[in-house]
Amino acid sequence: MVKVLIIEDQDMARVALSVVLSKNSDIQIADMATDGQEGVDKALALKPDLVIMDIGLPTIDGIEATRLIKEKAPNIRVLMYTSRESENDIFDAFQAGADGYITKGATVEQTISAVLAVSEG
Repeated sequence: MVKVLIIEDQDMARVALSVVLSKNSDIQIADMATDGQEGVDKALALKPDLVIMDIGLPTIDGIEATRLIKEKAPNIRVLMYTSRESENDIFDAFQAGADGYITKGATVEQTISAVLAVSEG
C-alpha cells in the first residue's frame, strides 16, 4: 500500500486526482494540501511514501517545497504533477530532488503507473 499526499492548489485537479487514485487498491490518500508550505508541513508530519507535487503553488512553489521535504525527509518520494513542460522546470524539479515528473495531460493509467513506479523507486 502506497500512502500518498497530494499537494495541488486547483480544487478540481486535487479532488479528481484523489478520486482516481483512491480507486486503485494499492494507493491510499493520506491527505491533501493546497499550498507549498502546508504541503511541506503535512509531508514532514505524516511521512507519506509519496508526495504528488504541483509546481505552481502559492506560498512556496513546488520546486522549493520538494527541496525542503527532501532535505528533512529524503525517503519521501516526490512525483511532480504539473502542466509545465519546459526543460528548465523539469531540470529544476530533479535538481530539487524530485523522483519523477508527469504532466497533467497524462492519462489515468499513465498517472497511476507513474505513482506506483516512483513509489517503488
